[in-house]
Amino acid sequence: MKRSVAVVAAVLLLLVFPAAVLAKFIAYHGPAAAGVDNADIDMDVVLKHGHHPKLVRFEFNNIPISECGSQAWISNSLQHPRQLQISKGKFHGKQKLHVGLATYVVTLSGHVSHQTAAGKLRIKGTEPGCSNVDTGSLAWSAPAV
Repeated sequence: MKRSVAVVAAVLLLLVFPAAVLAKFIAYHGPAAAGVDNADIDMDVVLKHGHHPKLVRFEFNNIPISECGSQAWISNSLQHPRQLQISKGKFHGKQKLHVGLATYVVTLSGHVSHQTAAGKLRIKGTEPGCSNVDTGSLAWSAPAV
């Protein structure tokens, strides 16, 4: 009797939460910009039914930027409203990012597998008193964690 109640409860949970059960979540973490100043990235990919992967979060930390002759760092998280589609293991996208009075355009491209991800990150923008902030193209790589 107890066993049949447990089976019925498990089946009900599967019916109530099918998307959560059928989705696979893969997290990646690794260095960016050769790890200078502890620069790194974190990213999350979701696969549903083993297909149609989407990049749902890309976070960068301590990325060095040139601010009109001085050195600074930027950290932020891109939550893509449309969630970047990954096609044949590759993705590419741009997003405008407002941080206080600064405005940046973040360009992201890369490729991903179940074990690793790698690509390029570039941040360009303007800040108060500085009209040309640019990281240049920075390489990043990250194993699945």
